[in-house]
Amino acid sequence: MNKLSAAAVSAAVSERDLIEGIKRSGAVATLAGVSLDQLIGVISAVQQRTARGGSVIGNSFKTIFTRIQSLDKLQTMQNLGVQVTDLQGEVLPAIQLIENLAAVLNDL
Repeated sequence: MNKLSAAAVSAAVSERDLIEGIKRSGAVATLAGVSLDQLIGVISAVQQRTARGGSVIGNSFKTIFTRIQSLDKLQTMQNLGVQVTDLQGEVLPAIQLIENLAAVLNDL
């Protein structure tokens, strides 16, 4: 609860929206390698920027985290020059994939 309260205060978002976002995307986020701290951070940042509710943001991240790790999406990103695996050949966590994709898109 302390993390939620701190994020709510620092990003000027409601704890209720954070909880709703986590509730809707948490299970998929965990499977995608997203930590609770990262999930709280991205939900807070998106809500602060868009003023959307936690349920909309949570559903959106659920979709993003599910789709970004599908084989066809990983292959497409790799074809664009995005690093999608680590040195051991394991697929990177979803947040790292998004950051890597953003870096490549900025260079296009």
